[in-house]
Amino acid sequence: PQTFIRINGQAALSYSAELETEDTFGVTAKAIEAIESLEELPDGIQVTQGFDSQMQTEGFEGLVKAIAIAIVIIMVILVFTFNSLIYWIALMFSLVVAPFGAALALTITDRQLNVSAMIGLLMLLGIVITNAVVLIDRVSSNRKERGMNLHDALMEAGSRRMRPIFMTALATIIALVPLAVGLSEGAIIAAEMGTAVIGGALSSTLLTLIVVPVAYSLLSPIHDRLTRVVRRQPEPTEVSAD
Repeated sequence: PQTFIRINGQAALSYSAELETEDTFGVTAKAIEAIESLEELPDGIQVTQGFDSQMQTEGFEGLVKAIAIAIVIIMVILVFTFNSLIYWIALMFSLVVAPFGAALALTITDRQLNVSAMIGLLMLLGIVITNAVVLIDRVSSNRKERGMNLHDALMEAGSRRMRPIFMTALATIIALVPLAVGLSEGAIIAAEMGTAVIGGALSSTLLTLIVVPVAYSLLSPIHDRLTRVVRRQPEPTEVSAD
């Protein structure tokens, strides 16, 4: 239907419709493409998005910026905490696997990547990086304070930190199940958020114990070599006893 309204004192004609799909972002994107493809309009005529779709688009863009800012803040904090950019790279591998789990969960449940799901991805940043930090901190402590070699430090950290990591993820997932399945009041709107967090938490928890140690083991020799170069220390040599 069409409605005559006024926007900032100017006459306007509003068109609205009921969607047959839940993919509101897809419909909005196609509508924007159709608007942009219009030929030259007469003077004084302008075609724009409606209030709801415009707010939705702006909200989505704002969340993308918020996620980018959050990643930068996490990077700065981790670099200063571990005093190493290479260890930060190893930790960032845990963030890479989280979106895949979230996307898979949304696909399986036939839900869309909307503003609610983006909020879930923003929540995932803190959950995922915490698990990785717990693991890497234990590895670093094993090497510096206990004098373990790289392999033993990784194995000990993985076995000791596995339970806390799984318990943290399990508590998060259980708490969000009612939201994801729509059992609580108003959960239909936030179901995508719960689904995204659950999927991302599952994938990141399972893969953090694999991806992060592998990345750490590959990057640690580079870190040690750079440290020796900066401190001008000779590389350790193996001496065989006859």
